[in-house]
Amino acid sequence: MIQHDAWLPIFLSVIVLLALISGLLYLRLHSLQQHYRHLHQRLQEQEIAEAQHQSILSHLPFFLVIHTKTEICYCNPAALLALGQTDASQVIGKPLASFVPPSEMASVTAFVESALQQSSEMPTLKKAVRFSASPDRSYLLTLTAQPFVYHQQPAVMITSTTAVSAPIVALSMTNSMHFGKLIIGLKLLMRSSVALHMSFTQFLGRWRHRYSA
Repeated sequence: MIQHDAWLPIFLSVIVLLALISGLLYLRLHSLQQHYRHLHQRLQEQEIAEAQHQSILSHLPFFLVIHTKTEICYCNPAALLALGQTDASQVIGKPLASFVPPSEMASVTAFVESALQQSSEMPTLKKAVRFSASPDRSYLLTLTAQPFVYHQQPAVMITSTTAVSAPIVALSMTNSMHFGKLIIGLKLLMRSSVALHMSFTQFLGRWRHRYSA
């Protein structure tokens, strides 16, 4: 039998082992807590960035629609104007083809499907489409389409090469602090439609890269 004095080293060894395990568990928990705080901060920053990008897109004068295989999942005010609608709820969930004359529905559907099958390295697809916003007002727009990943879902970004309306610059004070320079630049670039569209395309490229990552 183990003598009474022999229990002491074993007991101390167990205590030390438990202390080491507790220390390792504490360090692991502390690391997980730091990781969680960092992840939470990143998510908050991403939500703020998304809201700011949505604000920018909502004030640009170019037609912008994000379309999945079957339906529109984002539409900016300029696109609403061209489509003859006043609220995004009237557009979200419907195919773009439903807003063109019946004679063009098949070609617009094919345009969207072809863009979804394109790779980012292939030439950008273009198509001239006429939207009848009202009986006495229509917009003939040259649309470009590029494949896009929107909220982890395959989609296509459809934009116009010309402005639908003048840019709206009524931003909130917070957004003005962040985007005032861009809006001022847009106002100046409106003198040149080509230059404005180049700026718009560059911004969309950065925005698409953010959501594709």
